[in-house]
Amino acid sequence: MTWLFDPAVLVDEDHRAYIYFGGGIPEGKAERPDTARVMRLGEDMTSVIGRAKVIPAPYMFEDAGIHKFNNTYYFTYCSNFYEGDRPVGSPPPGEIAYMTSSQPMGPWTYRGCILKNPGHFFGVDGNNHHAIFQFADYWYIAYHAQTLSQAMDAPEGYRSTHLNRINFDTADGHIHEVCADVQGVAQVKFFDPFEGVTAATMGWSAGVKTEKLNLDDSVSSIESEVVITADMGSGSWIALSKVDFGHEGAASFSATISNGGGDGVLELRLDQPDGQLIGQFLVVASDVNHPWLDYSTSVSNAQGIHDLYIVVNGSESGKPDISIRQWKFETGEA
Repeated sequence: MTWLFDPAVLVDEDHRAYIYFGGGIPEGKAERPDTARVMRLGEDMTSVIGRAKVIPAPYMFEDAGIHKFNNTYYFTYCSNFYEGDRPVGSPPPGEIAYMTSSQPMGPWTYRGCILKNPGHFFGVDGNNHHAIFQFADYWYIAYHAQTLSQAMDAPEGYRSTHLNRINFDTADGHIHEVCADVQGVAQVKFFDPFEGVTAATMGWSAGVKTEKLNLDDSVSSIESEVVITADMGSGSWIALSKVDFGHEGAASFSATISNGGGDGVLELRLDQPDGQLIGQFLVVASDVNHPWLDYSTSVSNAQGIHDLYIVVNGSESGKPDISIRQWKFETGEA
């Protein structure tokens, strides 16, 4: 095989695991590269069992994917960009194609394509990587397109992740073709603000970066020692969609915060960055010996369903450099 990369793993109901991988085009073999592979994984998930089997994916290029639906195994991949004539029914260049089997290691039957090249939808071409997975009651395909590069008028690169639903024909297992877009998918359920939330949980953001920190259990109320913080300067914000404050509403807000700069103000706003203010508090510069402090404030006029914006602004003492580990709303109930 040409390229030993792009692995995908399936753990079946019997707890056996399989790895799918490979790619590339041996010279003169664009139509049948035979560079896709599947192998059994050992119980340690790093060793392999037996020999790899060829997956005869037509016009295989890269991006091996695997999922299982209704006892059918779906091998998915990106087709190559060979520019010559292709037999009728072959995958066009740079599309996500799929094969099915009743067994995890084949034999496989080619079924067609489910996602055209990004250039068809967004006007900017490129290769096509994807992953198919189930979340709640729905199936999704995540894929990339160079839409960020397009928006920035930048050279090739800057792949942006997109997400759409996929649908199966339960009669024959056919996957309906996906219509890619920038809107994405509907929210599965309303967001609960009364459970502890890590600050890296966000739907949108501006001026924010995330950082992984290793923290001692004694200073963290999060179960894992590794947490992701949202690092924010003046004018930065993070937002979540369709937050459910309930009929009674929220009465208070608390957060664990570090501030390596000047004093700042954290504001809680509804529906937009300069929307209705429901609470705020001053975040002072952190002591070097006690970098993480717990803050809280009362909250008013936060009932029903709203988008939530957590906004950081500066104060007279200078520019804040705020990291938020976690936050939580409380009701007024005893």
